[in-house]
Amino acid sequence: MINLYHLRYFLDAVRLGGVSPAARKNSLTQSAVSQAIRSLEKQVGVPLVLHQRNRFQLTEAGVDLARSGKKLLNFSIDVQDRVAKTEPVIRGELRIGATTTLAMTLLPKKVARFRQLYPGVTLQIRIGNSEVIQAWLKKGSVHIGFMADDGKGLKHLKRTKIEESRFVLFIRRRNPTRMKLGVPSLIVSRKGRSEVRKLRSLYKKKYKRELGIGLEIISWEVIKSFVKAGLGVGFVPEYFLREELCSGELRELKGIGQSIPCDILAVSSRQRPLSNLAEEFLKIAKGEAAI
Repeated sequence: MINLYHLRYFLDAVRLGGVSPAARKNSLTQSAVSQAIRSLEKQVGVPLVLHQRNRFQLTEAGVDLARSGKKLLNFSIDVQDRVAKTEPVIRGELRIGATTTLAMTLLPKKVARFRQLYPGVTLQIRIGNSEVIQAWLKKGSVHIGFMADDGKGLKHLKRTKIEESRFVLFIRRRNPTRMKLGVPSLIVSRKGRSEVRKLRSLYKKKYKRELGIGLEIISWEVIKSFVKAGLGVGFVPEYFLREELCSGELRELKGIGQSIPCDILAVSSRQRPLSNLAEEFLKIAKGEAAI
């Protein structure tokens, strides 16, 4: 059976002329849209696009699906709307915890979709760091939380991977000075964070010298602002830079650091089963809910 979310991403890529604009439209990474298209190809059993670098071209099957897929998508939306009008309004409360970064990048469209499906549900969004979210889950203050995997281990929580991401080194595309790793221009959150330690270890292994840190700034948002001002090389998750990397405002520095993962996780208490509303929101977050 065709996944309608994957179909929508494919149709957006066809209409907009590539994976990058489709990713921007749906607030996803390019890799997430590419993976969705590959999954769609597995579902239909034939290639839909010619997988070539810097080129988006449909196969004959892709052209055929692009023509018929829009009708299928519109039909599913129409059926869903008609069914929704005959069902009683579901009421209740859903409390969600999220880090500031994910509240800015992941949640808006997910919350909008949830509100569309469940207009009678009261939503509460709480913002905190990963430690605070874990405390909320333990107390039952929130039903479900969203955070990036910080490498510290969350074995006491039930974890669901929402999206695969990674850390990247990035710089303003038009930078006034030449900047190299190892000089006091590298901007990180904290030297002690696991991903920064991993970066420094990879750098030392490759270049046989220590990687210098110029600035430590707790906020990824502030790091991005400093880099946009031309003050250094930043180190934050790729998903946090989607729009800027796609538009070309910021540029990724290749060569080291790309192998450090930063997956987006939905977390919940192992002691408390997810409520039905939390389960429905999780489906939306994973792209498994009805379009």
